[in-house]
Amino acid sequence: MKSALHFTAAVCALGFFASGPAKASEVTYYSRPIAATANSSAQDYLNNWNAALIANPVAPSGYGEATISTFHNVENQIAIPGGATTNISEFYNIDFSVPSSDNRIWTFRFTPDFGLGGAAFLDGKAVAFNTANLDGSDVIQFTVRLKSGQHNIQLYGQEGCCDGYSDGQFQAPGGPPLTSRDVSNFAFTDGWNLK
Repeated sequence: MKSALHFTAAVCALGFFASGPAKASEVTYYSRPIAATANSSAQDYLNNWNAALIANPVAPSGYGEATISTFHNVENQIAIPGGATTNISEFYNIDFSVPSSDNRIWTFRFTPDFGLGGAAFLDGKAVAFNTANLDGSDVIQFTVRLKSGQHNIQLYGQEGCCDGYSDGQFQAPGGPPLTSRDVSNFAFTDGWNLK
């Protein structure tokens, strides 16, 4: 588990959190009480998370950090024992690796329960945000050409009430479409091992 002080310094100084090598595609979930609610840009969602982290460098009861084995049906109240169901600022950190032979198009889709909207960053750059009530009926999605090597996605959002399910999915080159029942969720077993 990363120390709160180290995590605060990384987020505030770099604008995103970069973790070390992992055994496979790794998803880490973080939550804190909401401290700010600006939502006119992807940067606002990152700033909201930073404000929540500064207000609570150590997670109070009902909030915290968890490693997610599969990014499917994730809820704060499940990921964090005794987790809060309202007033949640959330951050997902996703590390994965693209094979050395790859330089093709990937699509990423997140269906989070972010009632106050959310944003996605890829390798430290904003790639998508949505201010809608993301309750599973709307998404944060982006398509990008990825070069081989390690990559990082940061997903930030806020839920004012009714903690619900969140999913993180990807379509690798040549993989089934995201509308398929065979869609791939980020998971320890997804094969996108970090080198």
